[in-house]
Amino acid sequence: MVTTYYSINTSKTAGLTIGHLSDIHGKMKHEMIDALKKEKPDLIALTGDFGEGDYASSDKSLGFLRELSNIAPTFYSLGNHELGLTETARRRICSVGVHLLDDSFIRYNGITVGGLTSGFFHSDIGNGRANPHPFKTPKPNTEFLDSFCKQDGFLILLCHHPEYYFDYIQGRKIDLVLSGHAHGGQIRLFGRGLMAPGQGLFPKYTSGLHDGRLVISRGLANTGGLIPRLFNETELVMVKIGPNPLTKKAL
Repeated sequence: MVTTYYSINTSKTAGLTIGHLSDIHGKMKHEMIDALKKEKPDLIALTGDFGEGDYASSDKSLGFLRELSNIAPTFYSLGNHELGLTETARRRICSVGVHLLDDSFIRYNGITVGGLTSGFFHSDIGNGRANPHPFKTPKPNTEFLDSFCKQDGFLILLCHHPEYYFDYIQGRKIDLVLSGHAHGGQIRLFGRGLMAPGQGLFPKYTSGLHDGRLVISRGLANTGGLIPRLFNETELVMVKIGPNPLTKKAL
C-alpha cells in the first residue's frame, strides 16, 4: 500500500485534510488504520465497496469502522458491492459512529459532505457484481444531486463511480468529488489502466486528480475477479484542502 497526496487550492475553507479509502472489499488491514493514525486527517471518506452487502456490518467490519470513527469523523457512501445492504445492517454501521450517506448529505464544521449512491441501487440492470452491460453504469439519483448543489459552503461529494463525473456532476456546483471503483484499471501499463467497469478497455478515469476536483483512488484491495492486479499498488489517498495546499507526492 502506498499513500498518495493531492491538494485542492481554495479559500472556501481555512484548511482540511481528508483520508480517502475506497474499494476495500472486506480486505481490512491494520496498516490502513496505522497510516491514518499517522496522517491525523480531519475527516475520513469511505467511497463504497467496503464489503459485500451485509458483510459491511459484520463484527469484523464494525470493528474496523469503529477504529476509523475513533480517528476522525467518518463518512461512508454506497458502491455497487453494497447492494442488498439491509436496514438492520445500516443501523449497525451507524451504531459505531459512522455517517452512512445514501443519497443524502450532512453538514460538518462549515462544509457539506454528500454521498451519491451507486445507480445499481435504483436499477434492475444486473446485481452490481455481474453487470451484463460493462460499458454502461446505471444512472444515479440526479434529484439528490440537484438538492445537494443548493447547499452552502464547500461541497464534498462521495461518489463511488468516477464515470458519473462527466455525465452528471461536471456542470454542477460541487467543490470536490472523491471516487474509486476502477481499481486503477486493474493492470497498469505505462501509467494507464487496462480496463474498468463502466468504462471498458483502456479507461481514462482510473486514478489521480482530474478537472481540478475529481480525485480517484486506485482502491485498497487486490480483487478483480478473473483479472489479476498487476503493476498497480493499492492506495490510501490523502487530500489537503485550503489556501496553502500540499505538493502531490507518493510514499
